Amino acid sequence: PVHEAVLRALPPERLAALLASVLSQKHVIEEFVWTVQQRRPDLLLAWLRAQSESSLQETGGRVSPKLWKLLRNVGTADPAVAAVLERMDTRIRVQAIKGNTMGRLPPPELSGGEPRPGWSVYEVENGTAETLTVLLDGPDALQRAIPAGLSASLEVPSGAYSAYVTVSRKNVIPFSGNFTLR
Repeated sequence: PVHEAVLRALPPERLAALLASVLSQKHVIEEFVWTVQQRRPDLLLAWLRAQSESSLQETGGRVSPKLWKLLRNVGTADPAVAAVLERMDTRIRVQAIKGNTMGRLPPPELSGGEPRPGWSVYEVENGTAETLTVLLDGPDALQRAIPAGLSASLEVPSGAYSAYVTVSRKNVIPFSGNFTLR
């Protein structure tokens, strides 16, 4: 295809500029991005590193779930990029869940002191026979899968959060709640 010829003909800095241009368009030419990832994943990672969190969130809203997964996989090569993409992925999932929740989560109970100044711990116990996925969106955004019968301690910056809990079984409507962790 033409993408292969472009990859061979362009010097890396021009290819990087073309990749950035393609990814900034309203309708991303996903086939080109896939080809770049296969031949020059370093350029795609460099593009990810150069983006702000807000520009990546905008890109995440424009690309297909399949391409978003590709960007997430490429981003795991850099811990800083991976952390930003995880927060964005959580916020994208939260937007998809919002308005489709039925049950209300109880407010968290106060536990001991702060793990460190300005941080809180959100304790989640999974008393079900299914895997729960907890999504927190506030000063930070994170998601954690908690297997049946286990619990998890989620350390997050203190502040106001929206929480969503989904269950691995498809016919269960998510639960949600808003609260402040101190």
